[in-house]
Amino acid sequence: MEKSFLNRNIPPKQDKIIRHQQAKQDRLALKLEKYPLNKKREEPPAYNPHDQELVDKYNAGTLLSEEEKAEVYGLLEFPDNPKMQILRRKEVLGTLTPEEAGGLYSFRTFPDNQHGQELMKKEHLNIITPEEAAELHRLNRQQSRAKMPTWLRELWEKTEANDPNVEQVRMNDGKFIELSPDDEQEKTIWTFGLGGCTATLIYAENADGKKFACMTHYDSLHKSENSNNLQKLIRSNPWLRNAKQTQAIIMAEEHLEKNPNTQKWEPGFSDKMTIDLLLLKIKNELGVNCDIKLQPYSNFIKHSAKDHGVFVATIPPRGQATYKTWFNQGTLGKMIGEEKTKIKDAA
Repeated sequence: MEKSFLNRNIPPKQDKIIRHQQAKQDRLALKLEKYPLNKKREEPPAYNPHDQELVDKYNAGTLLSEEEKAEVYGLLEFPDNPKMQILRRKEVLGTLTPEEAGGLYSFRTFPDNQHGQELMKKEHLNIITPEEAAELHRLNRQQSRAKMPTWLRELWEKTEANDPNVEQVRMNDGKFIELSPDDEQEKTIWTFGLGGCTATLIYAENADGKKFACMTHYDSLHKSENSNNLQKLIRSNPWLRNAKQTQAIIMAEEHLEKNPNTQKWEPGFSDKMTIDLLLLKIKNELGVNCDIKLQPYSNFIKHSAKDHGVFVATIPPRGQATYKTWFNQGTLGKMIGEEKTKIKDAA
């Protein structure tokens, strides 16, 4: 019997992630039997002892080189696609060309739609026509809405209807919302598509009940624009410096690092320069009393979460403000150390 590198003893958390990925592949295989694609599908790779050894070392917490870690990430995210494994390794190592980046991002978005992949690559390279952009928007909406939970689908509908109480932050942009105790409706600020990008949320409450929230969402190619725009948003509200309470949450893709003291792998950030710039701006603008939470996220659960990449903050005029992501949720307006975070089932 042909052996797969996925058949091994691994930690329960990682096993759950891989089983979700395998289940998705099985469902896709059944779908392809009934509705085969015109393009011939690549055969799954045969068992490779080198792959098995790398993944086993990774799960055992063995110290790996940057190249080996990048290779493991490719194997775990794309176990049956050697081409995407190579692109994922390059992404981790920071050596992707624009063309390759377009190929990787488009495959993640449209793994079973060749036409959608081609359109998304054109958009990434800024060579898409208005007609193609409209078609890509239709495909994106059609695919994503079908998998969305009800609350997220309703949020999208409010956004597209230009609801004045909903502010959407697209990639490489930032926005803010304000509320007073006399307002009648809650407001929401949110972003989507976090798959390697960095998102930052600033929340503040004043003694008179006024509330403020701003959010940014930037890719790793716009480090200075990210921190500068965050600074601009904070400075747009002078009372923030004297706010009763300020809080920040920075979300960025995780990068596992070995703790030299405990010899255990711990989540860090793949783009440390961006994190350092954001922390510097936040501390300079809001002071050392601002509560800051650093939240690494993994892309390995992308295909098993129906709301993957979403970061939402809901602010009522009176009462408890909250935030939600695809893997956790919590409260705003209280000390982070007192926060009770509820981890959701990724299934």
